[in-house]
Amino acid sequence: MRSNPRPALITTLRAPLGGRLPALLLSLSLLACTAEAPDVRTVGKVKVRQERDTPLSLVEWTPPRGQQSRAVTEEEGGDQLTTEWRDGTGEPIELAMLGLAASTAYRAWVELEDGATSDAIEFVTDPVPAEFPDWTISGDPGWRGWMLTEVMGSGRRAVLLDAKGRTAWYSERFPSSDPTIRAALRQEGDGIWVLTESSGAGLARLRAYGWDSVEIASYTVGRWTHDFVVMSTGEFLWLEDDCRRVGNGETACGERVMRGTVDDLDAAVELWSVFDDFDPQVDGIVRPDGDWTHANAIDVDEAAGRISVGLRGLSAILQLDLDTGAVLRQIGGPHSDFVPADADSTLDGQHQFDFLSADTAIIYDNRATEDVSRVVTMEFDDDAGTMTAVGVINPDPELWGYFLGDVDRFGSGTLVTWSSAGIIAKYDPDGVEDWSLASNLGVAFGYTTRITALPGMAAVE
Repeated sequence: MRSNPRPALITTLRAPLGGRLPALLLSLSLLACTAEAPDVRTVGKVKVRQERDTPLSLVEWTPPRGQQSRAVTEEEGGDQLTTEWRDGTGEPIELAMLGLAASTAYRAWVELEDGATSDAIEFVTDPVPAEFPDWTISGDPGWRGWMLTEVMGSGRRAVLLDAKGRTAWYSERFPSSDPTIRAALRQEGDGIWVLTESSGAGLARLRAYGWDSVEIASYTVGRWTHDFVVMSTGEFLWLEDDCRRVGNGETACGERVMRGTVDDLDAAVELWSVFDDFDPQVDGIVRPDGDWTHANAIDVDEAAGRISVGLRGLSAILQLDLDTGAVLRQIGGPHSDFVPADADSTLDGQHQFDFLSADTAIIYDNRATEDVSRVVTMEFDDDAGTMTAVGVINPDPELWGYFLGDVDRFGSGTLVTWSSAGIIAKYDPDGVEDWSLASNLGVAFGYTTRITALPGMAAVE
């Protein structure tokens, strides 16, 4: 599971979006007090507006010229969300107030940099659509922020959940039944990307959804598969099918790592192909349908100049040079640079991972059908050439995650997406579950990105 970097500030929005009429319109006067003028004076008005049939709340106010201001919302219990400070030009400011939970009562006001605040107004956010799947939430997450994931099964769509598991945003329903397993914030700050894979003869599509939940762009992206990442430069790194005839005349399908932009896919560069370092007649097993290495995860450490790629079919994670694609090291698999210290220190059909440092990673390890899926913390000793499991999180009750799965280690614990079981759970530093979201039967989750700053909003603690 990856944590998303801060995206660009969302630009001013003009309502009504899509020609819809506002479902809620509230206003109040912004009151400012100064030491030189102790009397109260009106300097502008603020409005909170929700767009009908969307999860979007817009806030508008006109601050005094020359003063910074921001909008604040607060729910019962004291949790606050604020916009970033905005310069006062005397012109109206209108922003999407992102991150508010559905069907929740809030108070809203505006404050100036000198400490002056307006009176508060009250409003209730709209509910989620009737066809939205249900889930049960238990425990205390112990952190603040959001989780961007994908609902598979009933009501297929991308969703933004707050740390408590409440829906804070959702896309419109996906237009097909094709698998969709990765969503990411757009660098422009105006919405999200969603990769929709092809389950048949068609081609994958990369779709963009705005904060009003409506699709705003769609790109045909060839044989993209399973995962992608957006770099700070705006470039994409993605996995793409690479199918070739092998010596016995059969077709073996591996993957390659590509780098480029969606606006000019023809100029994309192949950094590495699995065929560069592996032989389907020697390494692993080619299934009857041609599926061989089944790469399913990609991440990047731009500062270190390193790409990490997961090959489920080989039970391996490779680290590549970001510029050249050269293999830096292999963890697990047929040519591993590391020998497992014991039976618990092996990988078996893993999915997502989170490198905590160059020498430590936490990995969602699906395991074989007779085993229980787990999350394992693995340490790598380059000098000794060993890999050692130093911590394990097992689900309770036990389960086998037969597809997908994600993990993210952060300050207050570990967030795990048991995808096929339809469960997202948070574990404390000792590996004890302290919060969970469990969906109804028939609902699963895709990969999950933990977010602590939304476009135009101040980061939460």
